[in-house]
Amino acid sequence: MALKEGHHDTGDSPLAGITRIVAANGDLAEPFLPTYNRRFAVPAAETGTAFVPWIGTPLAEMLCIQEERVVAKDNTVRYQGLSLQIPSDRHRFHDVKATVRVPAYPDGTLAVFHGPRCLARYQPDGRVIEPDGTQPGRNGPTHRSGDQAIVAPRPTVCEERSASG
Repeated sequence: MALKEGHHDTGDSPLAGITRIVAANGDLAEPFLPTYNRRFAVPAAETGTAFVPWIGTPLAEMLCIQEERVVAKDNTVRYQGLSLQIPSDRHRFHDVKATVRVPAYPDGTLAVFHGPRCLARYQPDGRVIEPDGTQPGRNGPTHRSGDQAIVAPRPTVCEERSASG
């Protein structure tokens, strides 16, 4: 059996006689790993765990696939065979010809962003997730819908102005 180019199994190798993956895995589990651990294991310098909770950007935002689209004349965005209708709101009557970003989240939901503003969020089948209040499609799912927001909605310009006084 050839191990590497120029090296051949002479029969005294630990690999001698191992011809199947099952045998190789069994050989790794019993004689190899305990010997390896005795030789190379080092005790931890400190007790406890090295894992800390993630407090940065929501992971769904980092793990989503984002693509740019241009809003069509009927105020829709085409994405993966779906036609995502962008609801009008008090800030803009329509978003026709605007370049928008469409993130596809790991749970299958979608969103449409124009710059930092979330224009709408969608179920995996393209249905709009209705938000709280009177602004259709802008801030995320309602509490009564049972859906969890993927990311915390950013405040609108009006909400920021009213909060600052």
